Amino acid sequence: MIDRFLDLLVGYANPDGTMEHRLYMVIWNNLTSKVFIEMMISFGPMYLIYNGIRNTMYYSFFKLPRYGRIVEMQNQIGEILEFYGSSKTVFEIK
Repeated sequence: MIDRFLDLLVGYANPDGTMEHRLYMVIWNNLTSKVFIEMMISFGPMYLIYNGIRNTMYYSFFKLPRYGRIVEMQNQIGEILEFYGSSKTVFEIK
């Protein structure tokens, strides 16, 4: 959940090539359905337990996509580094 929240704050370049400095525009540009799916995966099991449903099959339906996210994180980190690496030097990224 934390990494999805941090993905919202990754900067982006406007069509004219300048970096966007307004926080709400950065969040709006990075807001995707993946954020809402992540919230469902994170908080769905708590909803099931609250309603008395303690079947492990239902719980696994919520947690299997989480394991897919572990594989996807490497690609996401690569995209972020490629984006910043193309316009900045190593010292500016740190």
